[in-house]
Amino acid sequence: MEKIDFSDYAEALFKIAKAEGSRKDVEENLLRLLSSFQKKVTAHVISAIPLTEDIIGEMEKRLSILTGKDIVVKNEVDETIIGGFIIRTKEKVLDARLSIATSNGKIYALQKGGDKGFTMEEINHMIDTAIHKEKELKRLIKVI
Repeated sequence: MEKIDFSDYAEALFKIAKAEGSRKDVEENLLRLLSSFQKKVTAHVISAIPLTEDIIGEMEKRLSILTGKDIVVKNEVDETIIGGFIIRTKEKVLDARLSIATSNGKIYALQKGGDKGFTMEEINHMIDTAIHKEKELKRLIKVI
């Protein structure tokens, strides 16, 4: 069994604990520190909806193959994204977006952004989500 020297780890952890900043900043610094000791890279995946454990596992596997590094996915939800995802590591950003304009359940405009593509299944899901969100927004506006 390999002997591990925790003195560097303990010193870095102490600096993080003393650091000024929000709890999120401290958590991110701690996660970065732990990843560096474990030779893992954290990929922040920003998506429209929470990712399931199965999807996270598949993303970790595929991103590890793409990057040649051991990837750990941390999912963040941004409900303003209708469909797609943004993946950030320290070294790279992968971006795939599809903006959809609807009115009365019909599509009036589509705009693709980012450097990655989508399957037809993903596009159909995003269209369904856009139409659903339009109905939801109209209900909210009527309440106001």
